[in-house]
Amino acid sequence: MTPRKIHIGQYHHHYFFLFLTILFYTSPVVLWHSLNNALPTSDAVTYLSDAFESYININGPVSFLHHFYFDRGWRPQMFPKFALPFLFLSHGDALFTVAVVSIIFSLIFIVYLYLLLRLKLSPALSFLGCLYIGTCAYLFNYNLIFFSEVSYIAFIVAAFYHLLRSDYFAQPSQGAAAGIFFGLALCIRPAEATMFLPVILYFALTCLQQKKVTAAEIWAAVNLSLTTLLLLFYITYVIGFHKGFLLPFLILIGFAIKLLRSCLRVQKYNFFIFILALNIVLFTYWLPSVPRLINWSIEASVGDVVKSLGIASLPISALIGAVYDQWKSVLLPLFVFFPLALLSKKRGNLLPSLTAPLLVSCLLMTVVTLIMFTSVVNDGQVARRTLSIVILLCVFMFSFVMEESTKIRIIPVLGIGLITVVSYLFIVSSVIHSTALSQATLIHTLHADELIAHTITLPDRRAEDKHITLMRILKENAKKYGLIGQNVSMELVERGGKDSWDTFTGLLAARIVQTPFHVVSVWVSKGQDSYEALNQKNAHFILVDDGEGLSDSELANASSVNGKFTASLISEYRKKSFARTKLVDVINVNGRKIVLLSYP
Repeated sequence: MTPRKIHIGQYHHHYFFLFLTILFYTSPVVLWHSLNNALPTSDAVTYLSDAFESYININGPVSFLHHFYFDRGWRPQMFPKFALPFLFLSHGDALFTVAVVSIIFSLIFIVYLYLLLRLKLSPALSFLGCLYIGTCAYLFNYNLIFFSEVSYIAFIVAAFYHLLRSDYFAQPSQGAAAGIFFGLALCIRPAEATMFLPVILYFALTCLQQKKVTAAEIWAAVNLSLTTLLLLFYITYVIGFHKGFLLPFLILIGFAIKLLRSCLRVQKYNFFIFILALNIVLFTYWLPSVPRLINWSIEASVGDVVKSLGIASLPISALIGAVYDQWKSVLLPLFVFFPLALLSKKRGNLLPSLTAPLLVSCLLMTVVTLIMFTSVVNDGQVARRTLSIVILLCVFMFSFVMEESTKIRIIPVLGIGLITVVSYLFIVSSVIHSTALSQATLIHTLHADELIAHTITLPDRRAEDKHITLMRILKENAKKYGLIGQNVSMELVERGGKDSWDTFTGLLAARIVQTPFHVVSVWVSKGQDSYEALNQKNAHFILVDDGEGLSDSELANASSVNGKFTASLISEYRKKSFARTKLVDVINVNGRKIVLLSYP
């Protein structure tokens, strides 16, 4: 894709619309986090917990650097590292940390999305495209819930921008930047990022065909990648990685960086520069945690985690339907306008306007995704796993529809402009009204019937998160309940919204409150006895949501193994007949009842 040439007189328009893009997109994000009083839940809180675990062990600047580099959680990915500096600076303020990290990555994402659209479109249309794509409720929600996707999509969009700007690696500095961002993406979500390996192969073969690189250079890049991989395993499993060996490894990394700078100065070996930058990032980050990475990969693919979800491979129709259901507000108008734009273009302008790299990249990644989800057991979260693919597809389709060669461009401009205004107002209204709720509720709030409600009630940010309130109550009564030194499992109802409780949020809240007991997460594999799983974790107490507002049929429809176990405990509580547990107390937390059970 050949970048648009920006004349000097256009720079003020470029930066003006970039400023507007940042202002309009990040304002609702800032508003949400400035008013939010709820800790993250689900996967998000595990990232914050990993960062918090490192924070409580820091006792100075040197200690901070040590824990920043070496500490890795069960998911050894990079995302928790971005939270640690802000926990350190704010003296452990979890909400402040979540807010700052989310705002920073929403800023990076929208800036690079704007720059990516600017490769083909004017500043005004790029501004429109950013708000049109960015205000998709499913996508925007990731700015609020502290999932690692908020950083992953920012780095993927940045990587593609620099990759396209490199003009098939003719610009080595752009290629190096693309390699760095791809490397960061692989450090955050390795499974999803591997979908881009066919894309890299496509770019390499295209460069070879255009004689911008030689076969020898590609072979050198392949050898470098294999050497990096073998070196990681050799250091880990043959030599045995030890923190005392860090200095020679840092010297090796420094030598690699010096080699990168030398290649950049001579303006040669451009594809090699891209691969070298990529490998420097990967080697530096994964060096201390190869065993954890392998363990995580096994658990999340064929281990207890995926088995506990009980979801088998899915048919293609279900995959497409799941993605379309979340993105239809953006994709449907583009699919309507796409054939109109196609028919209105001149034949000579058709092929250049297709922006082949983006289109081919989307197709290659889609094929890999379909193979993964239709052939192996998975977690069923196809819309989440294909975020980057759909974003790039939207960029391609929007650029195609809005190009100058489209004769009837005024029609999609007006239509998409109107949809964008409505979507943006909807986002702002929903953010205002759902701020006091759980962070996972924006997507549900957007299904409301009214665009703007008649009354606006802003929450009191001083109100304490309910998980922290629960842990304070348990701490005060720990001796009475016999909880001191015990492991406590939280079993939860499968439902979204403000009434949901979360095991991992409870675990983090227990750390913040410093309870004299431990909250543990218990994964129950498919076919495993739930009480056996409790015994393995030495958990003799169970916290259960009382299931208020849920019918017996809703409880019976629980899909996961853990969800079915929770439903059985709630049913026993309602009948006041317990098979293998004993009622200890019913605790009232902000009007909600939490049942404490003991299991001998």
